[in-house]
Amino acid sequence: MDKKIVSNIVDYFNQESSCMMQLLRILVENESPSRDLFLQSKILEIIKSELEENDYYVFIKPGNSTGGFLYARPLKKKKHQKIQLIIGHCD
Repeated sequence: MDKKIVSNIVDYFNQESSCMMQLLRILVENESPSRDLFLQSKILEIIKSELEENDYYVFIKPGNSTGGFLYARPLKKKKHQKIQLIIGHCD
């Protein structure tokens, strides 16, 4: 990888580390047991809010016996721009 790219990534993380740690703290404090659907929806709402602040369209589909799922995509996407699919869970 190009040294300039690596340097830019390191700079970005150094500049944003306190915000990232604050968000991580909020997520950990709101971590829920798998069987508590209300608490699972709360953590999805936190993630939704963060994504919306960063210009994402976000949709939460509540589950009947699970916490549901969250879908997000950039509000503005250039044609042929690559995107990334992230699959995970919150509990």
